Amino acid sequence: MVSDVAHTSNSIGQANTSRNIAINKEGEIYVVYSGTSGIRVAKSANRGQSFLPSVLVANAIGETEIAVNDRGDVFVAWLQGTSILFSKSTDGGNTFSLPVTIGSGGGDAVHMTTYKNMVYIIDRLGSVVYANDNYGEGVFRSRSFPGYIYADVRTDKNGVVYVPADDPTLYLFKSLDSGVTYQPVSFQNVPRIFFSSYALSEGPCGDFIFVGGGGETNDIGYKINVNTGENFLVSLGVNDGKENGRTLVADDRGTLIDGYKNAAGELLFNVSYDQGETFDSPVIVALGDSHNLEINHTYSDVVVVYSKEGQIFTSVYDNILKGITIDSQISQPLCPGSSFDVSYTLLGQFLPNTTFSIYLSDGEGNFSNATLLESISSNTSGSISVTIPEDLINSDLYRVKLESTENCTESNFVELSVQRPEIELQDEYLICNSDPSISLSLDPAFLTWEWMYEDGTLISNTFEADIALIGEYSVTVSSDVGGVICENSFKFRLEQSQPPEIGDIKINELSDANYIEIIPKVKDALEYSLDGIRYQDSNIFNDLVGGEYTVYYKDKIGCGVGSQTIILVDYPKYFTPNGDGINDTWQIKGLQKFPNAKVLIYDRYGKLIKQLAGNSKGWDGTFNGKQLMTSDYWFVAKLNNEREVIGHFTLKR
Repeated sequence: MVSDVAHTSNSIGQANTSRNIAINKEGEIYVVYSGTSGIRVAKSANRGQSFLPSVLVANAIGETEIAVNDRGDVFVAWLQGTSILFSKSTDGGNTFSLPVTIGSGGGDAVHMTTYKNMVYIIDRLGSVVYANDNYGEGVFRSRSFPGYIYADVRTDKNGVVYVPADDPTLYLFKSLDSGVTYQPVSFQNVPRIFFSSYALSEGPCGDFIFVGGGGETNDIGYKINVNTGENFLVSLGVNDGKENGRTLVADDRGTLIDGYKNAAGELLFNVSYDQGETFDSPVIVALGDSHNLEINHTYSDVVVVYSKEGQIFTSVYDNILKGITIDSQISQPLCPGSSFDVSYTLLGQFLPNTTFSIYLSDGEGNFSNATLLESISSNTSGSISVTIPEDLINSDLYRVKLESTENCTESNFVELSVQRPEIELQDEYLICNSDPSISLSLDPAFLTWEWMYEDGTLISNTFEADIALIGEYSVTVSSDVGGVICENSFKFRLEQSQPPEIGDIKINELSDANYIEIIPKVKDALEYSLDGIRYQDSNIFNDLVGGEYTVYYKDKIGCGVGSQTIILVDYPKYFTPNGDGINDTWQIKGLQKFPNAKVLIYDRYGKLIKQLAGNSKGWDGTFNGKQLMTSDYWFVAKLNNEREVIGHFTLKR
């Protein structure tokens, strides 16, 4: 018996609206229930043969849900009035934190799921999904939904979040960004369900949401493809048609279990090993009120928890499941290109010459673009020799799995750590004409180093090398990674850097936005300055006034500096010859750099008013010694044989 409290009011709630069993990676079983002695969690460390004394989570009564994440944290959540309460244990269920309110909800129950550091909780009505990205510590952010009658939240092996719901028309939403946003999945034929229970099934034949219920749908369910919305009818066990009538559980290996209560009050389940295509004969558990099921993959058990006459019981069934288990004892870490054997055990009967294929995930543990490592034909337990690719990046998150598409069955995942020495060099280096060589170095903690020139000449076998000849080089290093000797190689080139050269200089003058633009012969090879001190990557200098500028440009690796003098001509648009010492004369800025220049100033009628030389101090606004009145004036400036500037300005008094 699970419950250890001396009274008869314990309950696990309704079969379809709470999950009362959670199992950690070590196969330890946690069961949550509530009664007049509060919400309690009991733990079994021996495959359900016995349970330790239960631990009080809260002095409350409610329909509770329990979950365990990958690192062994135990979470309990429930609805109390309109408040969603949450508690966690970080010591294997020995103690639980004080309950905290994470938000509000409705429908008397909640559902919960985890993925790595994420915890997701939804109320039974599906009005809000709460998400926490810190293992249940701190604030839960919320995402509102329209609200339904029944709703659930599930996560797959890649962290995709699914929200199935019904009213009784079925809906499905999915999130690819840890629950920040959700997108609807459109159904090809929109099904309806009553008193629903949901399960997410993953396997080599696809990923599906299964839903079953009661009422007028007491013997059918639906298999919904989470990517396409395509759905199929599934024949389920005939239940009593009531809210307590069905509970579904599935895993990421192709197994689906249909738990239901028949009209005679019997609690039953039947198992599908091929994602709902076929089911075995039903197993009668007991007469009772309600039950929940879970798969203990550590021992390949089906665990059933049920309530009867105010007490909580458990039954464990072994030798029922069909599937594949691969040995987790793979020597770690691995080098890219390593070969090793993957041992596997087959559970149940497989046809002769069944094809089994082993796949490797990407460096994030995602199988969406998995790499096929090897395939064999067999129907007995054994091992497969595989070799991982040479080009893998360093990661501790690789995973391998073994699957049989013919049976829609796949194995557990085994994590792999792939590590090799990191070579921190550039793809290309530049050397100046004046430099005989450049020195490069790597981590001195490596075991070996081998620097080679393109013709096979050994340059160095230490962590340092002097590189002189133009061409391609390679370096190979080895290191001890957790007792495994791994190698890595890298190729790079040495090129001759030429003295800095520019192709052209463009200027924009006599405007409100004067600029100088340097056009390099090689893009992105130079940096530029107007004072020879402060350099910039941009080859454009904006908002310049008229005058003489020296433009400096240099190679980014320091192979010399070039310069060129530019005269930028500009003139004031007005002047005020009133004797205050400010703008008392009009002159073209930069004109002094053209000593032979000639500037002719005309009034609005074309009369020549003043002629200025290149070294003139400017015009003071007089004609024949008399002050001219406010007006506009025009000028023609002949700077040299090639440059002539025409414009106008205003004299203000």
